[in-house]
Order: sequence, then structure tokens, then C-alpha cells
Amino acid sequence: MSRQWTYDEQSFASSIADLVAMAIEKAERKRMEAQVEHLAYYDQLTKLPNRIYLYQQLQEVLKEAKQDNREFVVMFFDLDQFKHINDSLGHTFGDQLLLEVATRIKTSIREIDLFARMGGDEFVLILPRIRQKEDAVLIAERINNAFKEPIKLENQELYITTSIGISVYPSDGEDEESLIKNADSAMYEAKGKGRNAYEFYSSFMSEQAEQRLLMETNLNKALDRKEFILFYQPIIDLNSNKMRGGGEALIRWNHPELGLQSPASFISLAEETGLIIPPIGYWVIQSVCEQIKLWEKQYDMHDFRVAINISVVQFEDERFVEKVKTILEGTNIQPNLLEFEITESVMQNMETSIAVLGELQKVGIKISLDDFGTGYSSLSILKHLPINNIKIDKIFIDDLRAENDETIVQNIIDMSQNMNFKVVAEGIEHEGQLDFLKHNHCDYGQGYFFNRPQAVSDFEKNFG
Repeated sequence: MSRQWTYDEQSFASSIADLVAMAIEKAERKRMEAQVEHLAYYDQLTKLPNRIYLYQQLQEVLKEAKQDNREFVVMFFDLDQFKHINDSLGHTFGDQLLLEVATRIKTSIREIDLFARMGGDEFVLILPRIRQKEDAVLIAERINNAFKEPIKLENQELYITTSIGISVYPSDGEDEESLIKNADSAMYEAKGKGRNAYEFYSSFMSEQAEQRLLMETNLNKALDRKEFILFYQPIIDLNSNKMRGGGEALIRWNHPELGLQSPASFISLAEETGLIIPPIGYWVIQSVCEQIKLWEKQYDMHDFRVAINISVVQFEDERFVEKVKTILEGTNIQPNLLEFEITESVMQNMETSIAVLGELQKVGIKISLDDFGTGYSSLSILKHLPINNIKIDKIFIDDLRAENDETIVQNIIDMSQNMNFKVVAEGIEHEGQLDFLKHNHCDYGQGYFFNRPQAVSDFEKNFG
């Protein structure tokens, strides 16, 4: 027979149950509070501190630095060309890439440093204690070196680079907003100098940031205002010294205040802001095709082509081939009079790129690999690419008197011709370069030695 609980025992048991329930409730509340705090202060993808946490910690670092009268560093950096990767390979792939990037950077910094994600592909690193600016340089170089090896994801092999801007307290700012803003300006300066680099902030960068904003505003209106024009630079047959190779179309911007601007001053900005695609890029193709149609009526176009530089952003447009076909049909030109120049940057998604290039070749458009010799994988990708021509980058032609560069250029010419590619040497500026190229049987050349980029009326004089 079971024993009946007394009133005191029941009361005690009830109290214990209440205490256990309260303990569980308290533990759950703490867990929930911790979860809410984590959501508020940490990035959900990378688990790194977020913008809110960063600013809070930066305030503390500022307070300590003022008390101790010492310097500290803020680094602002993002991934070069990340938007193109994200757009072409998808956001899921982009997220996986960001995770790998965060992991590599965390292994490149010190335990006392604060590494946070601002959003997108933008990150901030606070170095609270440095003895000298060279310490910041070492860490910046360590971060860039972390990406020398390719990132392998989903059977893709990508080479990623970063651009880093550096500001130093108190010389570059005495509050968190100024330090981050100025590090951001320095980062854009690093991008402008070719990416995969770092730059310290200087006061003129703020002026450049304002100029950049003005350029962006005007660039948005430039196409409607008909401010873009095309120049053409002859491509010379080195055997005959005549313009049988055709010419390269080069865009210029007739800026209302700054005058004629070269592509170097605005193309990167156009890519970053999305203006390359569709407006400017397709305007160039349309205009070149219309010009070719006019030339077909006046000149012998045998063995003549006009080359157009195709941006990686254009190349990633799913309707790129379709739109090119529409332009060709509308202008009714022979497709073999058109040549698209691409760089290795379009090879981020090799399978898709090869398919697109194959479609363009079926249409009849010639394909040229530009800036050859400056990428990571030039030799390995050549056998896979459906291309017609190789353009040797100007940096090799510049130093042809150096023995190593002579050997490189000679090998590129021999290898390319063995693979049935025509070879174009860019940046020929003096007779010694020309003699070397002719001696080594280079097919075509272009550069200031022959002609600078010319307006249509001057270019037409080369038809002879």
C-alpha cells in the first residue's frame, strides 16, 4: 500500500518544482537574451562582429587611445570584382566565397585585432595597438598574400584579390566616422591603382571622393547628352606596314567641364555603377557596327576588322549574345568585320565563358585575348578557349631591351602561331621594338609609333 504524502511534504515538493521551473525559465531567458544579443551584434553569415558592434568597440578603442596618447589603425577593404562573381555564379556561391574569405583573413591577423563585416563584401579591421605604421603594412601584405592561392568552391577555382584602405588615429581622424570614411577613401584609391593593393589615407583623397561623386552624376547623363564619341587606332600588318589588321575602337567622353576624357578616367566607375551594361557597352557595339556599314560602302574591307573591348560586366549579361545578334541584324554588316577583345577576367566561370565565346564565333565574330601574359593562367586556358588572336600586353613590349622580356615575347609569338593564333603586339613606340617584332614574325602591331587613337575623319586616311 503506497504511502500518502503529508501536507508539509507536498508543500516542499511543490516548492522544489517551482524552483526548478524558475531555474529553467531563467536559463531559457538567458539563452534567448544571448541569442538576441548575438543577432544584434554579429553577422549571421560569417559570424563576425557586425557594423553596430564595430562602432561600439571603436568608441572604446578611441577612448583608450586618447587616454594613452597613442596611435591605432583602421583598415577598410573589400573584394575586387566580387559583384561580377556574385552576379554570374549566384548569391549562394557568393556567400560561400565570403565565408572562405573571412576564414583566410582571420588567420592573417592578431588576436587583439577586431575584424568585422560592414555588409556585402566590405570588411573593417581595427588594429588597436601598433608600434609604427610598418606594422599596418605587414598585416595588409599578410592579408593580400592570403589570397595568392586560388579559392576552390563547387568545382570552381577563383583567384580573389582585395583592395585595402588604411587610416591612422589621430592624424587621419579623431572620431569613428572620420576614420572609417577616410579608410574607405583610401581603399578606392587602392582600387584605382589596379586593385590587389593597399593605400594610406591622405587629405587629397577626400577631394578625389568628391570628384568621383561628381563624375558619377555626370556619367549618368552622358549618354542622353550624346557626350560619348569613338576614336579608332590602326592595327598594322607588320609584313606590309599597311592597315590590313583593321583598328581598335576606343571610347572617349567629351565631359562638359573637363573636356575629352580617356576610358581610364571613367570605365571603372561605369562598371562599378552598372552603367557599362546595358547603356554604354551596347552603345559602343551599335555605333561601331553603324560605322562599319558606312565604311563598307566606301572602302575595300578585305581582311579588315574593328576590335571592341568587351567588359566582364557585359560578358556576364545573360542576353549578351542575343543583343549582339540583334545589332548585327539591324545594321546588316558582315559579322567577320567585328572582333571582340576579352581579358582573362571573363574566365571566372570557364564553362559559361567558353559557351558564350563559341556562340559568338558561330555568328562569325572574331575573338581576341587581350592583355595576354598578365594573368594567372594564360597558358593553361589557351587550349580551351575558342579564340582567333592573341594580343601581347604593352608591359612586355615596353621593356623589349631586357633579355627576359625578349624571351617572353618570342615564346608567346612562337607558341601562339603554333596554335594557329594571329599575334598582335600592343604599345609599339619606337623602331627598335618594331624591328624585334618583325624579326620574330609577329603578325600585327599597334601603338604610337604608327598612330595614336584618331577621330573617324583622320582614321579613314589610313585606308589608302
